[in-house]
Amino acid sequence: DTVADPRGMQVTVHYSISQLPQTGYKPRKADDRVGYFLTVAKDFTDNSDDENFVRYINRWDLQKDAPEAKVSPPKKPITFWLEKTVPVNLRPIIRAGIEEWNKTFDKLGFDNAIEVNQQYEKDTWDPEDVRYNTFRWITAEAGFAMGPSRVNPLTGQILDADILFDASFLRSWKSSYENFTPSSVAALFDIDHTRPAKGAVFVDSPRQRHADCRLSDGMQHQSSFAGAVFAAQGMMTKRGELPEEYLQQALKDVVMHEVGHTLGLRHNFKASAWKTLADIEDPAKANEATVGSVMDYLPVNIVAAGTKQPAYYTTTVGPYDFWAIEYGYKTINGDENAELIKIAIRSGESGLDFATDEDTESNDPDPFSGRFDLGKEPIVHAQRQMALVNGLLPTLLERTVQNGDGYQRARQAFGVLLSEYYKSAQFVARFIGGVVVHRDHKGDNQARTPFTLVDASQQRAAMKQLAEQAFTVPKYDQSVLNSLAASRWRHWGTQDPRRIDYPIHEQVAMFQDTILNRMLNPLTLSRILDGEAKASAAEDVYTLPEHLKGVTEAVFAEVNAQPAGEFTNRNAYINSFRRSLQRTALKRLGEIVASPRTGQPEDARVLTRVVLTELATRIDATLIKGDLKLDDYSRAHLT
Repeated sequence: DTVADPRGMQVTVHYSISQLPQTGYKPRKADDRVGYFLTVAKDFTDNSDDENFVRYINRWDLQKDAPEAKVSPPKKPITFWLEKTVPVNLRPIIRAGIEEWNKTFDKLGFDNAIEVNQQYEKDTWDPEDVRYNTFRWITAEAGFAMGPSRVNPLTGQILDADILFDASFLRSWKSSYENFTPSSVAALFDIDHTRPAKGAVFVDSPRQRHADCRLSDGMQHQSSFAGAVFAAQGMMTKRGELPEEYLQQALKDVVMHEVGHTLGLRHNFKASAWKTLADIEDPAKANEATVGSVMDYLPVNIVAAGTKQPAYYTTTVGPYDFWAIEYGYKTINGDENAELIKIAIRSGESGLDFATDEDTESNDPDPFSGRFDLGKEPIVHAQRQMALVNGLLPTLLERTVQNGDGYQRARQAFGVLLSEYYKSAQFVARFIGGVVVHRDHKGDNQARTPFTLVDASQQRAAMKQLAEQAFTVPKYDQSVLNSLAASRWRHWGTQDPRRIDYPIHEQVAMFQDTILNRMLNPLTLSRILDGEAKASAAEDVYTLPEHLKGVTEAVFAEVNAQPAGEFTNRNAYINSFRRSLQRTALKRLGEIVASPRTGQPEDARVLTRVVLTELATRIDATLIKGDLKLDDYSRAHLT
């Protein structure tokens, strides 16, 4: 849908074939505590691994020109060329993002390990040429950035790397936020509804889990959220452009991330849990890294109006980045394996936590390993995001729509704020049944056990926040809801809205259903039950009966404490949003009893039957309560 007629497209397929170079490169063994892409083979003469796997990290052949010198330039630096298509005004930011990694190599005694050159109009070489590592700028309206590389399949030596940037991911206003669908909600919440489920639990494919970088997809949402906040705060230009400072920091962050991939590094989704929000926003630490690694997916950090704005994104590499580059690129003379172990055993130190794609899918247990979360206390950050959204909605219309403009930007801004609100709630839901995961080995410095249950008080706090913020009646101004007009163009590159008026109940219901699915998922229920066996007798535990009762009490609060009074169809006892939530929850709970899914504990089924029986008793009591006159909606709903 990015071209007028795909039958008229010209497609060029470029084959770049080269001989494997003979450089004397020495492969380096991998370690599961440090995140590198791998080249793996089986060697039945090597018994160091139980299954005869030999795992090499992917890295460049970076050698000092003077091996014995404390500081030396490399024999051959890692050289990136900025393609001539890169906008001139953005070249300094991109150059800075690439060169930022030199700090990690400086510590290892490499002087200017990474160089950046500019391709000019007069240059005739093709950016696809395998002899050039290029940074390319395209306008495909696909909103992506990627940093692929070509690797020697025998040794893991990186031979060539190219970074592709699509210009559109930094734009704030996206028509895709005008209406959410189950698939777009799933993408926002990192849930894949399109693949066949194993035991009704969503499972990502190995390619999805291990190879793809989806940072720019999420950055589109971050830019849209930033645009909505800036607009509501009166910080946007009349043309709807994002502030220059934001654009520069966002661009540099993505450049640093993609360059990290070309150096061999995988994602580290635990890096954002290194510091508290107070540390991240401390003016005295403004020049420091705000997260452990730029290999995380970072949300834009916007504070409430009237508060001094810190950096929107981290502006430099973090402690994990230094440590990972040391493991991959340190010059080692003598026993390399022994030296690498000395580096890897530091994994328990502050800022060096590592968790990657296969640790961070929708049903994985660690609530501190997340995409686009922030801070050592993700619940605190989620609370702040939700409060920020609530504070912006009342002024949304007047701030986003100028005289003479259509109302589409109000709809887009409302959609992105609504999605940010419930995405934050989903981060909170991950604490229920959560398990903190560490990759430390026995005997490591500051070694931790592989698995630690999330504290019971944190799980209860998460349930309380969801009850008070995710499941309560949302308050939206009617004038705003009646002004959320959809885009009305009809031609190639556009999509017809399913409803031109805003389907507010449907949109809220989709988000709440996703949160309930997390809370009542077989894996969540199993982990809560398992947690009772994994805790000592004296330890406070969040139990399965407590969880199931907590969900029903939060969702069906109206039948727990029944007031007296008379209600009308315009002032219903149970609000329309709550009725929708209760229907969804009842379906989920009913499935546990009537259609148990693979992996679901039997205790969950029988406990849910008891919970539903008790709920039925309370509903019956509500219906016959003499001093409570119900409206038609609530009576029909409860009946």
